[in-house]
Amino acid sequence: MSSNFWDDKRILITGVTGFAGSWLAEKLLERSKIELFGLKRENSSLENMEHLKDKMTLLNGDILKMDSLSAAVKKCEPDIVFHLAAQALAKISYDEPFKTFSLNFTGTMNLMDAIRRYEGGISKIHFASSSNVYGDVKPEEIPIKETQEIRPFEMYGISKASADSLCRFYSNAYGMSIAITRAFHHEGPRCNKDVVGMEIVRQISNVVKGRAKTLFFGNIDVVRDFSDVRDIVNGYILAAEKCKKCDVYNLCSGKGYKIRDLIQQLIKEFNLDNVPVEIDKKRLRKKDMPILIGDNSKAKRELDWKPEIDFKDTLVELINHNIKTI
Repeated sequence: MSSNFWDDKRILITGVTGFAGSWLAEKLLERSKIELFGLKRENSSLENMEHLKDKMTLLNGDILKMDSLSAAVKKCEPDIVFHLAAQALAKISYDEPFKTFSLNFTGTMNLMDAIRRYEGGISKIHFASSSNVYGDVKPEEIPIKETQEIRPFEMYGISKASADSLCRFYSNAYGMSIAITRAFHHEGPRCNKDVVGMEIVRQISNVVKGRAKTLFFGNIDVVRDFSDVRDIVNGYILAAEKCKKCDVYNLCSGKGYKIRDLIQQLIKEFNLDNVPVEIDKKRLRKKDMPILIGDNSKAKRELDWKPEIDFKDTLVELINHNIKTI
């Protein structure tokens, strides 16, 4: 982070109480010369924010209500806006497709239009898109570059791809400076429990504590690009700082982790060599891409960003924390 760029900035984060939102707030608050505002739903849990809430201003708002967003923008008068508020789980999007699209597309459109109508000087907007926009990727298209054609096949990816395109429209039509990041799968402390890494953490922790004797998973032969959330939010910050006009950046490790290999590494790490791993057919998804790996060379080159935490180390950290607390 460049001290000159961030000094005395007023910053608004939507979705601040969420997993990535809370980490973004924490990283920004490491700078003493900013004023930070967070937009949250009135009934949002502050569990992720307990150590931060007295260091920033929290505002109640609803991204599906234009008046609410306009009032929040006018109240905090931001220089920079980070838009993270979303329905962020692909699994939920199958059960709640209308809600997912509404929150992720309409919510983004409401925010962009509230910013467009605001008469103050917002110098940069960051939109947290997703690698799910790429969707049905062919083997020869790996690793995935930002220029890759987007072919989302589930509602979460469709909603993010639509919002991603919307941001480019607002930038081209109204001259808004919008940095778009497409983060690949990332986890870490405070992560939602309904994702693959946290399921690995939960099950291995239970075996270590003597609460289970067998590990059950879905398709563990897929290869995924995993990162630590703390690396990803550093990418958000650098994108907001260094992106010119409107551009798109993949944020990813650039490495392929086979889930089976990760599990075996953790079994060895915690001396669980005799623990069987079995496939639970109920956990298998209707469609699962065999391999998804991103190309992070553009973010490295243009943002001076790079991932620093190996995902296996993230999982070891979380398992050790679980063993001590559960």
